[in-house]
Amino acid sequence: MPYKEKEIKPAYITISQLSKQHNVPMSTIRFYESAGVFMPDKIGSCRKYKVSNAIKIARVLRAAKSKIFTVEGLKVIYDNNRLPTEKDLS
Repeated sequence: MPYKEKEIKPAYITISQLSKQHNVPMSTIRFYESAGVFMPDKIGSCRKYKVSNAIKIARVLRAAKSKIFTVEGLKVIYDNNRLPTEKDLS
């Protein structure tokens, strides 16, 4: 039986990879960072996003494209993995 290398999945993705994956400008991602919706890890001078958070970030970016949610609502979506209620926003 031939030896098969185990596939190593990266732990982080860059802002440019995230931008390309979700078809949004990097400035949009930076805006939501500065608003405190989500934060990358800084490794050297580069922004690195945990792959484990990529699904949550994708959900926020999709919600942001709908233009229904405020920044506070987007924070709830990211932090709590659910849509915001009136109680969350008051």
